[in-house]
Amino acid sequence: MKTTRISQIIALALLTMTGFTSCKKEAGTNPELSARVVGNYTLTGIVTGGKTYTVNAQTSGKMSAVRESATTVNVTVDVIISTSPANDVHFTATSVILQDASNGEVTLTKDSFTLGKGGNNTLSIKIAPTNGSAPFELIGTK
Repeated sequence: MKTTRISQIIALALLTMTGFTSCKKEAGTNPELSARVVGNYTLTGIVTGGKTYTVNAQTSGKMSAVRESATTVNVTVDVIISTSPANDVHFTATSVILQDASNGEVTLTKDSFTLGKGGNNTLSIKIAPTNGSAPFELIGTK
């Protein structure tokens, strides 16, 4: 009788342990890639020649990323340089592909060119001027 009772307790214990070990915690849901960058950004810095410059009163700009799908966005950049309007930057890139870059960030790619990265309330866009000027990067924050 005692052996049967012990066998029942062991069986119940094994069943309980199996139940706990077979339950798997669901992985945390990551928001879709576009949700990491969608929004409006204010130009806060320009990176050129390896140095970051804070935007001054003569330069202002806005950038935005608008959701197209879970993995694509439209990016619009409008930067105005009051002392040199010829150097203003205005463009829209459609169907920009997003790829996970870890740490909540994504890489923005357009036609096999890495356009920039975004996430964590920051968006950076690389600019390669066609007039021979040095390339630079625009930094915006939400």
